[in-house]
Amino acid sequence: MLWILALVALTSVMVGIFYPQIDYSEFALLTDDQIKLYLEVQKDNLRDLEMVTEEGPYIDVKSPVGYRLNSPLRFEIDITPREDAPVDMATFRIAYRLGDNWLDVTRKMLKQGDVEGSRVSVPGALLPVGQHAMRFKVSDSKKRQSETTVTFSVGE
Repeated sequence: MLWILALVALTSVMVGIFYPQIDYSEFALLTDDQIKLYLEVQKDNLRDLEMVTEEGPYIDVKSPVGYRLNSPLRFEIDITPREDAPVDMATFRIAYRLGDNWLDVTRKMLKQGDVEGSRVSVPGALLPVGQHAMRFKVSDSKKRQSETTVTFSVGE
């Protein structure tokens, strides 16, 4: 059975934009063709958080948490500046691993999510059963970048 994969995305337009009407309903991240590609990839059942590079702001993925999650998911990301360099939220990007490639889902997440300062909240992400990976990137005002990859499983 195919579930529609969904995540909301942030874009560089988010800085200075106020979203008066935020739709917190569930949303589909991937198209049917992209889900078919996802289903061809081998999966396992572990959750992992990997700091790929952390020269810039600290990325704290508060949610999803756990080893076997249920869809829809809520994403909570807190970004903390390092030293005296403020976070540049215009550089914040979210990507979803689809096979060997990374799909930029920043715009989709921004449309469905809420950004307050350097905190991102995205409810209602529908994902199919299986293993998933998300990559979060952000820079600070000194152009130092951080990247974190989260791997997690969605159960039935």
